[in-house]
Amino acid sequence: MHVMSSASPAQPDQPHASAMAPRGMDDLPSDWFLRMLVKLADHVGLSLWITLAVDGLHVTGEMISAGRYAAEFKEQFLSGIESLDESMQESASDLLARASFALDPKAIHDEARRQAGDAAVPLVEPDYIHLRSARVVHSPEIGLDIRGGALWRFRLANVAGFSLGKQTNELRTV
Repeated sequence: MHVMSSASPAQPDQPHASAMAPRGMDDLPSDWFLRMLVKLADHVGLSLWITLAVDGLHVTGEMISAGRYAAEFKEQFLSGIESLDESMQESASDLLARASFALDPKAIHDEARRQAGDAAVPLVEPDYIHLRSARVVHSPEIGLDIRGGALWRFRLANVAGFSLGKQTNELRTV
């Protein structure tokens, strides 16, 4: 039996949007199109303002690469432990340098390509999106705000939706 669309009895059902995704791109529990944008950030340095819907909240910020996130996180973390002795700071710096490499898909891919020689090395699908200057967008009644924003890392599978651009709480009068 052929199922017809309720919107137009003469037209067969249109394919689901996920059927339009490039082969293999819709096999993961996150939005394939958002993953593609994250790959562009991670591998070619795309940086843009984006607003995410995550667990009922809207979070707005500048999407940055995982490598940029790791570098800025390391810098912020180390500036917060300046009071520790020098050997502790050095240990923390070394540990964060190794973690920064592990977080950076471009660095991992470049190293895999170097080791593989001429063999093709596929890009790894991202699991996280990284934001700089991120803040929660809310109604004034909630009273939650991160002034100036923060570095935030979200699991892509937890993002329910997104829009390009910076969302604000400012009311505009015409």
